[in-house]
Amino acid sequence: MFYLFCSEVGFTDAGNYTCIVTNKYGTANASGTLTVKEHTKITAEPEDYEVVAGSMATFHCTATADRSLHLNIDWLAKDEPIHFDTEPRFVKTNDYSMTITKTNELDSGMYTCLARTELDQATASAMLVVQDKPNPPQLLGITCNKKDTAVKWQPKGDNRSPILRYIIEYNTTFASDSWSVASDNVPASDQTYIVSMTPWANFTFRVIAVNKIGRSQPSLHSAVCTTQPDVPYKNPENVEAAGTEPSNLVISWTVSVIIN
Repeated sequence: MFYLFCSEVGFTDAGNYTCIVTNKYGTANASGTLTVKEHTKITAEPEDYEVVAGSMATFHCTATADRSLHLNIDWLAKDEPIHFDTEPRFVKTNDYSMTITKTNELDSGMYTCLARTELDQATASAMLVVQDKPNPPQLLGITCNKKDTAVKWQPKGDNRSPILRYIIEYNTTFASDSWSVASDNVPASDQTYIVSMTPWANFTFRVIAVNKIGRSQPSLHSAVCTTQPDVPYKNPENVEAAGTEPSNLVISWTVSVIIN
């Protein structure tokens, strides 16, 4: 069997080709027609996208093909076809753009525009990065000393937006239903923070991670750290004296349970 191979075929190669076979008994021939069509090409590729979770992301893609062929444009998510009829958040418009109406962190990944005809196909891909608030840190424990506590934690995911800082909050028996800030600017590289405390109180702690999107949910709170009875380490603050009537004097002050 004999073959004729044509490399880098162009439109000028189109036409009729005839194979002629000859031996001592005679000659035979057969002909065929080579039709050359335009390549399928993507003319406008989708671009990489970075969005905040909950917002919309739209990828655009346009393509051309030989006029005699039917062009179809599909979309793949992480190399798997997107089933628009069963994925209501994913919408393909008449111009073949693809929109994710309400993104979440799991949508992050590679999206591919697939333009194809019955003859050939072309692809172009773009990366979607969906950023969200950090996951709550994991509180590893506390080391309760006489006058301070070491709070230890580890991050549990920044959701594609780097953690910028940590917030350390505390709760005491003086205000058991509320949380106060011990520090709101612990460096992102730290995973331990020392909190100085006043005597004769019960403390619990929790940690919050912060990135450019916002604050995480708090970690689980720590075990209780109880400081020993002792004289106060600092004087009351914001002392005020004022009378409400000519015959009285009202004195007020605040007490800080965290020593800065």
